[in-house]
Amino acid sequence: KPHILSREETLKDAILEVTPSSVSELPSGARVCAYWSQQYRCLYPGTVAVSSPDPHDEKFVAVEFDDGDSGRIAIEDIRFLEPNYPVVEYENTLFTLGKRRRNTSVTEEKKTAP
Repeated sequence: KPHILSREETLKDAILEVTPSSVSELPSGARVCAYWSQQYRCLYPGTVAVSSPDPHDEKFVAVEFDDGDSGRIAIEDIRFLEPNYPVVEYENTLFTLGKRRRNTSVTEEKKTAP
């Protein structure tokens, strides 16, 4: 009997996850993806940031995510990306929402004008 794989199963089987074994493998500027939250198990692309080493935080790395967020991420939550992996550009949704609302209100004013 054939077994149909879910999208997650297919991706897990098709994509090789390469994880760093130590912080020394993550120089600043390296392209990585990381789990931002334990609640949402999604990988987000980013770049290893320049930061001063913290002797109490040897298992964490500063990452600047492509969406503008940043944080200190545990190395077990980091995966390598290809060095030439492009920076993902995100649209600023707050700016876009305000812009849409403004356009909508102008349109509504024109409809009600005599």
